Amino acid sequence: EAPNLNLGKSNFNTGVAYNRLGDYDAALPFLQRSITVFSGLDLLSDQRYRMLNARVELAAAREGLGDYATAKALLKLAEAETEGNPELQIRPLLELGTLQFNQDSLQQAVAYYQEVLRRYQALEAAQPDLIDYDLATFEITARFNLANANFLLGRDTLAERQYLEVLPYLEAYELHPETALLDNNLASLYTKSGRYQQAEEWLRKGELAAQTVNNLRLIAQNASHWGEWYLEQGRPQEAVAAQQRAQAALLPEYAPTTLFDTPPLAQLKYADNQTDLFIYLRDQARALDAMPGGGAAQAEALTQLYRTGDALLEELRQQQSGQGSKLFWREKTSSFYEQAIRHCHAANLPDAAFFFFEKSKAVLLHEALLGNDALRSLPDSLRQRDNQLARNLTAAKKANASNQTTELRQVVAAQRALESFRLSLRERYPNYRALTARTEVPQAPGFYQNYLADQQQILVHYFFGQERTYALVLDDAGPRTFDLGPSASLATTATDLLAYFTAAADIQNDPAGYAAAAHRAYAALLAPLGLAAGRPLLIIPDGPLTYLPFPALLTARPDTTDRLGSLPYLLRQHPVSYGHSASILSRDHPTETVGEIIAFAPFTDGSAPSNYPVLPFSRDELSAVTANYSSALFKDQEASLDNFRKQTVSADILHLSTHAFSSTTATEPLIAFYDQPLYLRDLYHEKLVADLVVLSACQTNIGKLARGEGVLGMGRGFVQAGAQSIIASLWNVNARGSGRILSDFYGALAAGQTKGMALHQAQLQYLEDPALRDLDKSPYLWSGLTYYGAETPLSLKKKGWGGWPWVLGLAGLLLLLAGGRWLMAEKG
Repeated sequence: EAPNLNLGKSNFNTGVAYNRLGDYDAALPFLQRSITVFSGLDLLSDQRYRMLNARVELAAAREGLGDYATAKALLKLAEAETEGNPELQIRPLLELGTLQFNQDSLQQAVAYYQEVLRRYQALEAAQPDLIDYDLATFEITARFNLANANFLLGRDTLAERQYLEVLPYLEAYELHPETALLDNNLASLYTKSGRYQQAEEWLRKGELAAQTVNNLRLIAQNASHWGEWYLEQGRPQEAVAAQQRAQAALLPEYAPTTLFDTPPLAQLKYADNQTDLFIYLRDQARALDAMPGGGAAQAEALTQLYRTGDALLEELRQQQSGQGSKLFWREKTSSFYEQAIRHCHAANLPDAAFFFFEKSKAVLLHEALLGNDALRSLPDSLRQRDNQLARNLTAAKKANASNQTTELRQVVAAQRALESFRLSLRERYPNYRALTARTEVPQAPGFYQNYLADQQQILVHYFFGQERTYALVLDDAGPRTFDLGPSASLATTATDLLAYFTAAADIQNDPAGYAAAAHRAYAALLAPLGLAAGRPLLIIPDGPLTYLPFPALLTARPDTTDRLGSLPYLLRQHPVSYGHSASILSRDHPTETVGEIIAFAPFTDGSAPSNYPVLPFSRDELSAVTANYSSALFKDQEASLDNFRKQTVSADILHLSTHAFSSTTATEPLIAFYDQPLYLRDLYHEKLVADLVVLSACQTNIGKLARGEGVLGMGRGFVQAGAQSIIASLWNVNARGSGRILSDFYGALAAGQTKGMALHQAQLQYLEDPALRDLDKSPYLWSGLTYYGAETPLSLKKKGWGGWPWVLGLAGLLLLLAGGRWLMAEKG
């Protein structure tokens, strides 16, 4: 009831004990409580290290759970709070290096370790009396970790020398866990270079050191290194057994009896050191896949092993907070899904392959959408509270660019507040808990029957791996997989084609070069799949393929490229729409909506306070829409961000004719309103109910590419905010093509076409129009708009009767539905 120093110390020591056991979930509340207690005390100067240690240990627990974003914020806060105390600041710098190391940011880790050594040497020279046991061990640990980083960077000779130099110091200071780790890592270095006898000697030393300290995690790591040693020498059976020993060391109730055994998920779900266990499962799969003989039993066991690894990843993801941590784990686990898909393809298991294709794609987006669904099951007050806490966290992170102490505290506090609130929701509302935990993947036959059969669509699902690229086709004949070859070669093919979409004139200036590049892409990505001509395609792209305009690929090498409008575009054989994943498309969505358009045109008269160029024809284009369909138009001052937030909570169709910006770099995407832009990070917190969002603005389907998640652009952002479907652009929107296409798109919708087919017909109608000049039929002008979503209809509410006024209204739409200038302008 009266917190004091002893209470803080007791909580801290309990948290540290759980950390050492690898039970990070149990450590969290004790360490957080110790920080709360220490924060409320007026600690003397010689006691302030306690707050530092508590933050570092809390960061270690977060890191152990894979929550790297929160761990980094805690360590940065510890670093800022120890500014001016060089003897205290060494430890958070050391831990920041380890955090970078665990995130595979090895160069940054090296920089931190070198800074620790520099500061230690400076302190030792200036104030040698301050050097105590703790500081000396920090310096030794930094040297050891520097060797680890250099080893992973491929600097084997340097790493070997550094390992051997630091070993006597580890032994002298009785740093037994670090000594066991060094033995294992040095053995791995020798295994990698084929020096197996030396590797065996160090493995035996590491085994003895781990058993001496009776550390189960070190015993497991040593067993896993033995597995690596066996596998490198072509002894996969022994390698499998070694990985099973590693798992059993951390799972006391697990006792495998055959090489095909896999730990039960019930044990993995509540185990400590789940990250290590995932690594051992992955390495067991590698070894099992290398075993000769094969057969149905081995294939089934390997498939089950991959399913178990995926389920463990689900558990790990539930423990993480922060987009940065989750995106890192998606990147880190990509090779696991590549292994699984390669196995399913080789064993001819297309139904199992469908599962892993899905689990490799847009899982975080699916998770966010499930979270939105769960929130809708709660009272309004709780939904508003969740949204406000999420906005607070985003604002704190935005303010944290300078890494000031006060701002870092706000990030940590905002993160904790949001986590605590959502934990309370899961405890109080079973339906919310069930919805947030549900990430089922549809089965291939059911997905075809429920979502593809009516329109006779063919699913083309890509996986762009680190080594090879695979495709899965699903139609009425069932699923089947294809190995498309090395990813590096396909990346070059995609890059060569995309180079022609940098500017409007690139294709016109070199039509022969474009034709060759577009046919190479078709030959590499679609021709091997044997797709039935005329059937609509639902493409789930991956990696750099996400940026490709598939309708603009050429199905044959043309005899002449003199006329761009006559080339054999894929558009002429297949309607194309896109999806983020089959799991997302399988979510409940209306089969038909009666739509009212809410349109925004912020830049029609030049009065906007920003420096964005005027889009003079936006007003005319949207006036034509409002004249013929039930709608509301907000232009110039009315097209403010605040009005957007007020009006869009009930919009069926949302049309934004404006400027936007994005790129494939880390620059944050935005879409502009009259008074201020809406950034992607803030868009995630908007709550939309729109069946369709039309982004008539530049580069809205472009953004930073995140492995396993796709493009982090405005189009995806609107989906995460609640939009059922999106029309967005792959490059700069232009008036000559996009305006005409979108006008015909609305006309096709009004005539009863489904959304994706309406866009296809509008693009095809543009290409086949004999009144257009051939130069105006460049793919740059018609193939940039993409439709993401289910193939469902969307009825428009018409104004008046459907006679000549409606026809004249459609003619008016030919001006500019994409914004910009009719002859030359492009939005940016």
